[in-house]
Amino acid sequence: MTLSVATYGELWDGARPNVTSMAIVFENEANSLVGAQLLLDLAKYSDRLLARRCLKTHPLVDALHVTDFPTLAIFRRGERVPVMVAELRRLLLNELEVYLRMETDDIRRGLTFASRKNHSAATGHMSAASLKEQKCSADREQCQAQYFASELDMLKALRYALVREVSRSGVPLMGKSLTSLHNFLNTLAHHFPHSTVDYSLEGNGTLTFLNASSRARVVFTHMRNFIDKHGVDNPMSVEDWQAEFNRAEQDQGRPFPVNEEWDHCRGSSPYYRGYTCGLWIAFHALTVKDYRDHMHGIDRNGNV
Repeated sequence: MTLSVATYGELWDGARPNVTSMAIVFENEANSLVGAQLLLDLAKYSDRLLARRCLKTHPLVDALHVTDFPTLAIFRRGERVPVMVAELRRLLLNELEVYLRMETDDIRRGLTFASRKNHSAATGHMSAASLKEQKCSADREQCQAQYFASELDMLKALRYALVREVSRSGVPLMGKSLTSLHNFLNTLAHHFPHSTVDYSLEGNGTLTFLNASSRARVVFTHMRNFIDKHGVDNPMSVEDWQAEFNRAEQDQGRPFPVNEEWDHCRGSSPYYRGYTCGLWIAFHALTVKDYRDHMHGIDRNGNV
C-alpha cells in the first residue's frame, strides 16, 4: 500500500500487535514495479514486518534525506529514527533477510558490530564459531577483547577525520582533495558496517542493526551527495563543509560519540592510541565489509 499519513504514529496504523518492524520503499513514480515486487517478496514476513510504499513527495523523504530512488528504510516500533536506510540497488538483500530471520549461519560469516553500550564489533571470518559462542557466553569482557572491535572508537575517529582533519589547513577543499573526500564518503556510505551479534543471550547469538552506525551511514551518504550537488570541480570552504556536516549529524540525532572516552583505543595517556587507533580499526572494518559485499555480488559502488 502507498503511504498517505501525516504523523509518525499513523505509520503503524493497521499493524498487528506482534509486528515490531516496518519497511518503507521510497519510489519516484507511483507506477514503479520495484516497490510492488518487494512488498510481494516480504509478504512471507507479515507476522513480523509491516511493508509499505512511499512516493518522493512524502515528508519522510526530506526528513531522511532520501535523494535516490528506490530506497528502503526500516523502522522499529516506537523508534522515530530508522535502523537502516539503503538504496535498493545497493542493498544487500541477504542483510534484510538476516534481520528478519535471525540466521546465525549468516551471522558467523564476516563482520558484525556490537552496540556502543556493549562496546564492540566482531571482525573477520571465525573458523571456530562454537568456541567463540562459549567464550562470549561465559566471559563477555574476554569475548570483546578477543573477537570484537569498538564501534564507539570507529565512529569517534571518523567524525574527527571528517570534521577536524579535513578542515585542519583552513584552505578551501578543491581538486584532488575534494575528490578523495568524496570517494572516502562513498566508501563509508556503502560499506561502513552497521550490524552486531549479541552472545549475551542463551544459545546462539542474535543479529541486530545498530542505531548509531545506521544513522552515521545516513550522514555519510548526505555529505557525499552534498559534494555531488556542489561539484567536485568547485572549491568548497571549510566553513561550508563543517556547517553542513553539523546540520546532517543533528538531523540524525548526533550518532557520533564526541564526548565519550575512547573504548578499546584508550591509551595509557592522552598521547597514545586514541584517534589513530580508531581510524586504523575503521579502515580494517571497511576492507572486511567491502570483501563481504563483493562476495555477495555488490561492487565497490554499491551496485548489484
